[in-house]
Amino acid sequence: MSKKPRIQEYQEPAGGWGAALAAGAMLWEEGVLLKSGAALFFMNKPGGFKCPSCAWPDPPPHSDPLVFCENGAKALAWESTKKRATPGFFAQYSVTELARQSDYWLEQQGRITHPVRYDFASDHYIPVEWQEAFEMIGKELHALSHPNEAELYLSGRSSNESAFLYRGVFNQRDVQFLNEAEMRRRNLLQGDRVDVLTLASDGITRVVRCLAIVRYNVPDGSCAAYYPEANTLIPLHLYDRQSGTPAAKAVPVVLKRSVADSPNSRSAGAQP
Repeated sequence: MSKKPRIQEYQEPAGGWGAALAAGAMLWEEGVLLKSGAALFFMNKPGGFKCPSCAWPDPPPHSDPLVFCENGAKALAWESTKKRATPGFFAQYSVTELARQSDYWLEQQGRITHPVRYDFASDHYIPVEWQEAFEMIGKELHALSHPNEAELYLSGRSSNESAFLYRGVFNQRDVQFLNEAEMRRRNLLQGDRVDVLTLASDGITRVVRCLAIVRYNVPDGSCAAYYPEANTLIPLHLYDRQSGTPAAKAVPVVLKRSVADSPNSRSAGAQP
């Protein structure tokens, strides 16, 4: 197992030679230094492909040779890694054993090479053919009485484009998802603009401004937004002590109507 990652204050520039070396080290670690190093020249370029880490804006046709950040290069390294989780891996570890591992360790095992299903008798994931996998999924979906009964998990291996497709939100990332009841409770309409502030005890103000309200079926008392747009809201000290993963999935926040609101603006403001 690789050494446990450390999260600490960093005072150096976010780019430059340090970022280039860190990206190169990640490509080397994943065994794709040459392959993905060449692919970086096509990332976020016309005729190339989008960064798998975030939605980098489309550059002009004759832009700089390299158009990505350090995290984008690392994301490409993870996507194109030579590491593989084969059927032999799942034969070696039971699901109970896998559940004891950290998220970081699981990520380091690489890409899954075959569809698998859970076998209760052995407590292992066992490989199945693609046709069988599609038939199992189709059977479960067809048995639902309403499409809203299906809950789809978008893997970190899935592209931003497919994530947008599932959510039905296109050509916009500066959005704040709320369900209809929460919108009524806070006197907000589709398209209204809100500022999102983190509730933290360290005295540091963290805010993302002017996100557009989008009606979406998220649970009561919660809201959702995209990263990296919402990364500013995550305090550095909030992370999992075992895996080192930042608390990107659960940060307490307050919503306030933005000063630069939409034409739907009314006198009543949004409530925390």
